[in-house]
Amino acid sequence: MGLCESQNNQNQMNKVNQDKINQPKNIEFSHNKSISNENLNKNNPIDIILEKLLNIDKTKPGCLVNLKEEEIKYAIDNSIEIIKGENILVELEAPLRICGDIHGQYMDLLHIFESYGYPYQYNYLFLGNYVDYGVSGIEVLCLLLCYKIKYPEKITLLRGNHESSTKNRIYGFYDECKRRYSVRI
Repeated sequence: MGLCESQNNQNQMNKVNQDKINQPKNIEFSHNKSISNENLNKNNPIDIILEKLLNIDKTKPGCLVNLKEEEIKYAIDNSIEIIKGENILVELEAPLRICGDIHGQYMDLLHIFESYGYPYQYNYLFLGNYVDYGVSGIEVLCLLLCYKIKYPEKITLLRGNHESSTKNRIYGFYDECKRRYSVRI
């Protein structure tokens, strides 16, 4: 084998190894493990909601979480107080995971947390557009609001252009709320 041929083989091996490093990991959902790490309190309403949101049947696409209307209102009311108390200008420190445009794709949000860590482990900045288009906007919002309540310093939620009643009526979140609960939600 000549020098050029040996060097080409080595370059190909390096490229294959680098490709393996850069490939996303195949991670199975294991939310029960993450729940035990969080030490959820069965008496805390937010922990009860989180447990419901994280323990869904991930084998069925489009699976919805059966939340009570009171649980959703509880998450909304408690997160509003926290969010109102925050400054308009947020200063965040690295390391930070930045996510945007979830658009009601709940399984994608779970995959983000499963792949890159949960808010109790890492800081997150969400750029808005949590709802519309997808079928699970309620789950997306509830999970993010519960994490905001439980870890207020670890998760920052910005408002996107789809967090408005006008966009919600046009692109589907209003209909999702109306179909699954009521227009009061």
